[in-house]
Amino acid sequence: ERKYDLIEAIAQDVASICLHRGDNLRVEVKVEKPNAIRFSKFSAITISRTLSDLPLYDVIISIGSNVKPEINVPEALRQISKRVGRILNTSKCYQTPAIDISLSEDK
Repeated sequence: ERKYDLIEAIAQDVASICLHRGDNLRVEVKVEKPNAIRFSKFSAITISRTLSDLPLYDVIISIGSNVKPEINVPEALRQISKRVGRILNTSKCYQTPAIDISLSEDK
């Protein structure tokens, strides 16, 4: 939960949400605050934003596959690169033995 002191901050956050959660390449957001200034109907701001206006973040993603990892892991990397953006680096793949679920106490 976030509190806003400025309508500019609200407009920026709404634009960011619209750009990140949809297929929008550009958004225009208008925020009005009624009776914010004496003797006026409202104060307002209109902003236009594109994805390139927003900050980029470095993220670390762990990928694994129990089924055909030699096919599924490279395909996952291709899909991430295609849909999200450039992959800067990858680590070696590590193979570990499967865990026997029948030995688990949580049944």
